[in-house]
Amino acid sequence: EGYASAYAVVVQPDGKVVLGGEAEQAGRGVLALARLHPDGTLDAGFGAGGVVTTSGGGDLDAVWQLRLQPDGKIVAAGWATDGVTFQMRFMVARFLGTPVVEGPRYEFSGFFRPVTDAPALNVVKAGRVVPVKFSLGGDQGLSIFPTDGSGQAMYPASVPISCTTLAPDPAASPVTTSQRLAYDEAADQYVYAWKTLKAWAGTCRQLTIELNDGTAHTANFNFSK
Repeated sequence: EGYASAYAVVVQPDGKVVLGGEAEQAGRGVLALARLHPDGTLDAGFGAGGVVTTSGGGDLDAVWQLRLQPDGKIVAAGWATDGVTFQMRFMVARFLGTPVVEGPRYEFSGFFRPVTDAPALNVVKAGRVVPVKFSLGGDQGLSIFPTDGSGQAMYPASVPISCTTLAPDPAASPVTTSQRLAYDEAADQYVYAWKTLKAWAGTCRQLTIELNDGTAHTANFNFSK
């Protein structure tokens, strides 16, 4: 009914594409989500024929950002606007989605040398490439990290932490650097080549490796000059 526009997109680990935006219903703009199969057809198992609409509490509502939770639920953020005063209010909603994990989780081994799991503090030279090794109980392919709407891996990522308390800086955004992931079949190990920055000398950071099964694994680092 009426117009429909999409302003946000996120890709699920199974390849399905979720669009978020607004649609017209009875002369009002409501929140709208649609989910597509990888071939572009609507996923009939999502909402009504692949589309979910709901009011955000205003007369002109819209979704502008989408994120996936580890359990597969979809978090939408946007605004709800009064159609008379045009006053905008922040809006956030959560929708049920297909669970990300189907079957058992990865059998994460913990990190192998030269990296030790948190809360230990690994001392490395800033600017060097750190081989971060771990096992998932066999070859699970190389698409083991969650991605954003453009298909770029969001993890592994690091944030600055206190070198004394090891507490992450709440105001800092996670940083992803140049990365290379490989699987060593003989050792049954994944090797993530983490390129650190020379500018990190004299600081500490926490590296987080989040996997497609929703689990996250961390290691702390103190960078020397």
